[in-house]
Amino acid sequence: MVLRVDGHDVPDAGFAELLQDPALPETDRQEYLKLIREESIRLSALSESILNLSRLDSTEIVVKNERVSVDEQIRKAVILLLEKWGDSRILFDLDLPSITVTTDPDLLEQVWINLIDNAIKYSPDGSTVRIRGAAGKDTVRVVVRDEGAGIPADKLEHIYDRFYQCEESHRKVGSGLGLSIVRRILELIGGTVSCESTEGVGTAMTVELPLS
Repeated sequence: MVLRVDGHDVPDAGFAELLQDPALPETDRQEYLKLIREESIRLSALSESILNLSRLDSTEIVVKNERVSVDEQIRKAVILLLEKWGDSRILFDLDLPSITVTTDPDLLEQVWINLIDNAIKYSPDGSTVRIRGAAGKDTVRVVVRDEGAGIPADKLEHIYDRFYQCEESHRKVGSGLGLSIVRRILELIGGTVSCESTEGVGTAMTVELPLS
């Protein structure tokens, strides 16, 4: 495959060769370095997601069971992701009472990170991501709602498929494994995930967890 950039025919992985050209303008050099860095980060994240999912597939019993503060975990996930998406102007509206469950803290943390990361990724600047939590008699419910483009009805059934990305513009941003990981984790810890989405309005991901 050959990519044409600023008048140069660049073969796959050929940016490194272009960088060796002493006549290459500095602006082009910096642009190519940025592209190489972004692709390296994307491939690294993809490899990590594949390994993570492989480990989850081979797991049958969750060994760690600890008391976990759900509201505290979610707030920490938001702070972590705000650092990752520092150039995004996304607002957060959190309504989280004090909720504690007994589960694997590391696995549950991955659920919040993946869902909130998706909400940010698919939200336009200036929009709001709303996260609501509530505890019932036996279960906890958390809803992560964005104001993105929404998911077409005919694609909703595929969102948990591995490597599936329903929006073309985001194929280079994510791995298409986030929701597969979320669903597998919740299977392991006895929870569920569901999705409601309206085109032009946004998407709401609902997680339900057993209290113990």
